[in-house]
Amino acid sequence: MKKLIALTVSMLILGMGISPAVNAQVEEVGIRVDGLSCPFCAYGLEKKLKKIDGVNDVIINIDKGVATLKGKKGGSIVVEGLKDAVADAGFTPRQITAIVVGAVEEHGDFVVLKNIGSDFMFILKENEQLLELRSKLQDTEKQVRVEGVLTYVAPEGHDNHPYTLTIERFEVIS
Repeated sequence: MKKLIALTVSMLILGMGISPAVNAQVEEVGIRVDGLSCPFCAYGLEKKLKKIDGVNDVIINIDKGVATLKGKKGGSIVVEGLKDAVADAGFTPRQITAIVVGAVEEHGDFVVLKNIGSDFMFILKENEQLLELRSKLQDTEKQVRVEGVLTYVAPEGHDNHPYTLTIERFEVIS
């Protein structure tokens, strides 16, 4: 009976479009793509990227080789599978940038950006911007908007939180 209930709940969650995996408050994602050379190529990539959960719009700049994914209002772009979607479209994915909203917290030996109401978090890479952000927050739980580079790195013991975010810019929003 418990298995039936768990299966039913899982199916309801998937049916509602809620991803139990990476569902942090990701507002925008940019990905550098090698191999874009024409509007037809861009259209094929756009179709693949629009299938990613949370994506509202995709803008592709062929000259710069960058695809920008805009999230749905009040939603979040699911970053898992992003590189696979680019590769499945026949291109080579490169650097990923993201704009993420959340709260900065201590998590074991790491500082993380966590979406309130979600268990998913991005590990924040130690750099000058992180030190500046932490000094501005002074142990408060204010929301911040962080723009930076995402890398898939799973530090030991953090398999559930495999993305590291290197802060380039930030703003305290509440």
